[in-house]
Amino acid sequence: GLTYRVYGRVRRFGVDSERDLVRSGMADVSGTFQLAWPMVFEDVERSVELSIVPVSTGGLRSPLISPLRSQSSSGVRPGAVVNDSRVEVPVIVEITGPISDPVVSGPWGTLRLGLSIPAGSTVVVDGFSRTAYWKNGGAVLSGVLGRRFFMSRLKLPPGSSSIQFSAGSSSGSARLKVRWRGAVQSF
Repeated sequence: GLTYRVYGRVRRFGVDSERDLVRSGMADVSGTFQLAWPMVFEDVERSVELSIVPVSTGGLRSPLISPLRSQSSSGVRPGAVVNDSRVEVPVIVEITGPISDPVVSGPWGTLRLGLSIPAGSTVVVDGFSRTAYWKNGGAVLSGVLGRRFFMSRLKLPPGSSSIQFSAGSSSGSARLKVRWRGAVQSF
């Protein structure tokens, strides 16, 4: 059989028999459950990982204006994700450093993180909980996404979609992971 999961929270909750709870340490309970998402998700998570194109060694940028400066930047790494569901599903974006000013573009628009992520650290932008946080320490990141990006857009439509990963600077070892679960509309 297949296993599915739902997300939400228990609303009304009560123990049917407190006597059983005292005697055996367990009891039957009754409760109502309110769904946070109006869909039932597959238990198996899917993901796509991309590395960043390493920083070029720099060069001159035209038009040439005095004083001349060289500029280095990473290239754009394209990728594709496929949502086999018939509904839009929320995604989780994980970016692992070292990288500064990462940019992830996809069907949700352009997600720009105005920060530097050190080596071994990961920033998570979670479309399920609609939060951004440091994975290694759990601290919430407020204000790093800018005013033009709305967490409610962080969804993957049905079918194939392209994504792009780039940054202001990177050593070439940064990684992007996009995770999602297939879903069906709930009853």
